[in-house]
Amino acid sequence: MFPFSVTKRLNQHQAELTVPHHEGHGYELVTFDKEKINIFAAQFHSCEPHWHNASEFIYVLQGGFAITVNRNVMKLTAGGMLYINQDEIHSLDATEPNSMLLTVQFSAGLFDDLHHELIIHYCVNSISDYNDKDRQLRATFISLVKDCLSCSDTASFHKMSLIYMLLAELENAGETIDDLAQVSIRKKDEQLIKECIEYINQHYSEEINLTQLAERAGVSYHYFSRLFKKISGYNFKEYLTYVRINKARFLLKNTQFPITDISHSCGFSEHKHLISVFRKYYLMTPTEFRKSYASENQEGFNALASDVRYIELSPDLLNKIMKYH
Repeated sequence: MFPFSVTKRLNQHQAELTVPHHEGHGYELVTFDKEKINIFAAQFHSCEPHWHNASEFIYVLQGGFAITVNRNVMKLTAGGMLYINQDEIHSLDATEPNSMLLTVQFSAGLFDDLHHELIIHYCVNSISDYNDKDRQLRATFISLVKDCLSCSDTASFHKMSLIYMLLAELENAGETIDDLAQVSIRKKDEQLIKECIEYINQHYSEEINLTQLAERAGVSYHYFSRLFKKISGYNFKEYLTYVRINKARFLLKNTQFPITDISHSCGFSEHKHLISVFRKYYLMTPTEFRKSYASENQEGFNALASDVRYIELSPDLLNKIMKYH
């Protein structure tokens, strides 16, 4: 039950020197079956700031992640758990090789009977930090995973009860936010940065600077700079470079266009700049990356060379959860 389709590799004659807008950034539309949840494991190197119409619960299976959400950076290791509310901007970076997490995404329809948005702040960094409420939450999560493994994809009252129980345990273990004025101010600031992120994602190949975007937003340069860093977790130049290099990475993997053409199409002034940035982020040149990706396609997954690897639920994944007591 994956939340969105994995982008297919393009044939050379099908490809254009552009990157799909949904490639790992900005707004994501998450779809659901009639159970109103998605549950899946994933292994990846990094994920740009994005948001979606679903809230989600994250459990770290192995390794570690630095997750930026709601202006805070949280470092989670094996057993760490985090809840991210609907439409909150968040980004993820693996802090160790082969890091893996398991995610449950909840449809907004699950909250319809509450007649208001449920906003929960919940995070525990590792299993060594658990209290009794965390342990109960983990036990309910394990029960849901077991049920998903033992049953078909058809909805059942038992599975629905476990889904609602998991949400109830999250509400019990976390901090609920009822201050509507506080929420309104936060959402206004987040919306401003979301619009900026979408603008960057659509115009990354052009000349863009922070002064331009501050003027478009109708705020001062310094205020906008601080707000962008606070909400996205990146300063403006870092994020623009991050978007451009991820666009270049997609084209390097999925086309055979010359590196010079790719660099210009992704907003780099010259290909030497792309090479320099690529070495900084990935410790290899674009040419080496392209060869590495081709090789890994034959031999298996590499979290540095590939964007993301989605993994079906299996008894092995359940064992990764169960091994920590």
